Amino acid sequence: ASTNTHGVTVRHAYVSWNEWLAGQTWSNFMDVAALPEAVDFVGPTDGTVFVRQAQLRYTKGPWSFAIENPETTVTPFGGGAQFRSGDNSLPDFTARWTTKGDWGHFSAAGLLRQLKYAGESETGAAISLSGRFNIGANDDIRWMANYGSGIGRYLGFGLGADSVVDANGNLHAQDGAGGFVAWRHAFNG
Repeated sequence: ASTNTHGVTVRHAYVSWNEWLAGQTWSNFMDVAALPEAVDFVGPTDGTVFVRQAQLRYTKGPWSFAIENPETTVTPFGGGAQFRSGDNSLPDFTARWTTKGDWGHFSAAGLLRQLKYAGESETGAAISLSGRFNIGANDDIRWMANYGSGIGRYLGFGLGADSVVDANGNLHAQDGAGGFVAWRHAFNG
C-alpha cells in the first residue's frame, strides 16, 4: 500500500487511555524518533522500517507490546507482481524496549508473524535495532539496523515481498535486511 495515494485515506486514527492505544498509527516495530531529518519525510527509504497500521498496543515504562494488522505479501512462482494474500488468521506481534537519556535513545524491537497463503503457512520473525546519539548541542547520529524472515512488508515501503511461492505451491518466507546511518547538523543552533 502506498502512503501517498491520491484518494482519501486514514493515516492516523487512534485513541489512548492510560497505557493502552487502539487504532491506526505507526507500527510498534518502527522507531519514528530515529528517522533522519530530510526533505523527503522518510529519508533512506530502502533501509527504513516504515509501517502505519491498525493495532492494539500496551506500553509500560520502557516496554511496549502490540498486536497489529496481519497481511502477507506474496510473490507468485516464476515472478510477477507481488500481491496481498488476505488469508492471515493471527495478528502480527511486536515488542519494543527503549532507553532514553541526555545522550539520546536506544531501542530494540522484535516482530513475530504468521505468513499465510492458499492453506500454506510460514512463520516470520525479525529484529530492529535503532537509536539517536546526541553529539553536542547541534549534532546527532541517527541509525537503524533491521533483519528478519518475512520482514518485506515492514521494510522499505514493502517493496520486497514477505514470501514467495515455489513450483509445488509451498510458501517460503523471504529474508530481508536494511539499515541506515545519518548525521544531523543544525546550522542555526
